[in-house]
Amino acid sequence: MYSKAAKMMVAEQIMNMLSNNVLSGCGMESFIGWLEDGDAFYNTEYAEQYTDEQIEEAIALAKEITPELDEISWKLNVEPGE
Repeated sequence: MYSKAAKMMVAEQIMNMLSNNVLSGCGMESFIGWLEDGDAFYNTEYAEQYTDEQIEEAIALAKEITPELDEISWKLNVEPGE
């Protein structure tokens, strides 16, 4: 299925997005939007420890789970009027 590295990269970005969007109330967006179509995996302090193949795998995993994660994220939306 997916490697530990890919799962860890995706999990980190899920936590970052939910913290930003829900806990900090900085606005809602889709997971793939948060990832900037995968650029977020290349622009982190940990990017150098991952291979391009692992990052591509993380992008594939993120795209696979985005619909479910977006549904959860929008249910957690705390913005006024939403």
